[in-house]
Order: sequence, then C-alpha cells, then structure tokens
Amino acid sequence: MSNKSDVMQGFTRIGKDVYVPENVSPFASEDGPDYVIVFGWMGAQLAHLRKYLDQYKTLYPDTNAILVISRPEHFFHGTKKQEESLAPLLSYFKREGLFDGKASLLVHAFSNGGAVQLTRLSTMIERSKQLGPRALAFVFDSLPGETSLSTAVDAFTIGFKGPVVKVIAYVAFALLFFVFHLVHTVTGAKFPIEQTRQILNDPHLLPGASENTPRLYLFSDKDRLVPVTAVESHIADAKQLGLNVRAAKLLGSQHVQHSRTHPDEYWTAVRETWEKAKKLSRS
Repeated sequence: MSNKSDVMQGFTRIGKDVYVPENVSPFASEDGPDYVIVFGWMGAQLAHLRKYLDQYKTLYPDTNAILVISRPEHFFHGTKKQEESLAPLLSYFKREGLFDGKASLLVHAFSNGGAVQLTRLSTMIERSKQLGPRALAFVFDSLPGETSLSTAVDAFTIGFKGPVVKVIAYVAFALLFFVFHLVHTVTGAKFPIEQTRQILNDPHLLPGASENTPRLYLFSDKDRLVPVTAVESHIADAKQLGLNVRAAKLLGSQHVQHSRTHPDEYWTAVRETWEKAKKLSRS
C-alpha cells in the first residue's frame, strides 16, 4: 500500500493542510488555468483527491495544481485556528504572484468541508488587499449543504464501520451538534454552514471575482449528505443576486462521486466553465 508521501509525489506539503507543486510551471498556457486549487471534502483520502489533481494535469498539462485538505476538527475550531491552517497558502500566493493580476485561476471545492476552507480563505485574502487573477472560475461539487442534524451527523460518522461503533459515534456527534448549535443560538452567531452559504454567494468571493465570474454547480438528486434542495436553493439565491451560474444536476450519483458516475458530463462542464472565464478575461 502506498504511503502518504508516495501518493503526493511531486508535491510539497506546506503547513498541515496544503500541498503545492514542487516545480511551478511558468504562466505560458493559453488553454488552461495557470493554477487550479482543489479544496477537498472533509476527511477525504489523499489518494482520492490526487485523482482530481491528475485529471486537471491531463486536461491542462501546464497548470499548477494545489490541494487544500479539510479535517473534521476544522468545523469546531475558532477563527484563529482555522486561519492558521490556511496561512501557509496565503504566503504561497504572495510569493508566487498568484494574485498580482497576471495569473489565471480555477477554484474547485468539494462538499461543505471544501466550502468552509474556501470561504475562510476568502475572508483572509479580503483583509490582505490582494489583486485578482486575470481569469477566474469556480466549480462547486456537492455543495453547499444546510444546517441539519441528520445530514451533519451522517457526514461526521460516515467513516465509522460496524453497527455498534456507528451507533455510539452517531449519539456522540448528535450530542456535540446539539451543544454546538446551542452555543451559536445563545451567542447569536451564525452557524458555520449558514455563514458559508452566505459568503459563497458574495460576488467578490475572491479578488477579481464579480457577478460575471463563472460558477459551476455539480450536484445530484441522490446525494444523501448534501440534499438537492439545499444546492438548488443556493443556486436560486445566486441567480437572484445576478451571479453567472451554471447548474449541472447529475442524476443518480452519490456524494462527491459525480465525476465517477458521469465523467464525460462532469469534465465537459468543467472545461466549458473555464472557457467562459477565458472569454470574459479578454472582453
């Protein structure tokens, strides 16, 4: 079995949660994005996420792929701890000139875990007053969810095996969810997923983003962890705000499994979204 270092060969780990390419390709490609940032789903195995990085390199050989992982504990950390996780990525952006107006960028986020990491990065970059990339697009896979006890507990316990262990984990996380929800209710703070949903629909989600920036939603009618109604309501809100949205409902696929079940439709939609971003950058 491959260990973590084998799985992420060709990448350098910076901090605890970020992997960047060992060798950066120059910004010379007119076809693909100079950079792709993949925000993985909560608890995803590196081997699974690596497949998406490799697919992007197949589509766009000159692109520089970056991976940001999501851990279950991120949902319970305070702002300071969450930002510590992403600080190395922001430093990397500045060092490599990713937000100096010259590079192009495609952001691909998975599930609520990836969405939380992306929106936290959004607030950090906003404070740092960075310029935007020359071309930008967002791909949202299996997100955003909603504040629901059943879906939240399912998400945190999906990796547990065996009926007894599953029940114990379910009860423990249900109690934790209750306490977490109670604290947010008493303090008046927004629940993390509700805050994430709001930030995702900010026209200026990242520097250089606007109402015209292409946003692709890839989702399913059979997703048990992120109900189709949660995604469709967010899409409706985005359209109400005048955002440039494309909705690709892929029938029958499970959570973050859409590219496996519908590979042609999935990656065609991604390529077409990037083509839109390129055209906008030239207009």
